[in-house]
Amino acid sequence: MAHALSSQGFDFTANQKIALSSSQAGICFREANNGRVFVSQTDREEQSSRTSIAYVDELFALFQSAKLFGADLDLDQLKAALGEAVKLKSSGLFPEYVKPQIAVDECGEFMFTYKNAAGYVDIGVCGEGEISYHARNDNEPEKTAYGDVEWDGVSVPTELIASATTIFQG
Repeated sequence: MAHALSSQGFDFTANQKIALSSSQAGICFREANNGRVFVSQTDREEQSSRTSIAYVDELFALFQSAKLFGADLDLDQLKAALGEAVKLKSSGLFPEYVKPQIAVDECGEFMFTYKNAAGYVDIGVCGEGEISYHARNDNEPEKTAYGDVEWDGVSVPTELIASATTIFQG
């Protein structure tokens, strides 16, 4: 049984009310008018709901900024990119001690960047069902990985996981 930890209303557009809710089962956005689910997060024991809410709030603030300053952005694609960004952050790829910088560019791509002495990880999602990544490993160059691959929003590419893990561990 899910226990609601928080509920907050978000306004994606002037005529569309979106509700964000968090529970032990995960996070989801629901459109108030018809109950359509935009994003859901699977249950992850290693990730606390409060941390997840903090990232969702950060991602939503970036979404709002992109919506305000990206005059030529397709709003539906930007919503899809936000959903993919939440799924990526909720995927378990980033351990609790890794705090990537998150940004959104003028094209509406959400980017997650983490850098340390071992190298860097740069991952982007743009709402088109694709994940692009570059994990440069300066200590073990043979473990560097990069690519643009179709992404179902669930399974992070194995090559990315292996390369990112060695960088996260420094």
